[in-house]
Amino acid sequence: MSKRSINHKLLSYRTLIVNIRNPDIAPLLANFGVDAAYLNEGDAILADTERLMELQKKEYQEERAAFDLYYAQKMRWKKCSKKPGAW
Repeated sequence: MSKRSINHKLLSYRTLIVNIRNPDIAPLLANFGVDAAYLNEGDAILADTERLMELQKKEYQEERAAFDLYYAQKMRWKKCSKKPGAW
């Protein structure tokens, strides 16, 4: 699943939770067990998911930076290992 579609789904869930809290809609869904506690639980899960996605994004960026540094050092070492005393 692409990142865009995940973000789109999360936005849809956020919109759904906000719209269901509308006083005109909420009573209609109460018959199906959708109450304030249920919505709060969904809101908490959604917030936790968004937080974890941000953490994953940060960790991925750190991983990319580490690989970039590794490959830069590797290329430097390869160049210098061919020339005695160049390091």
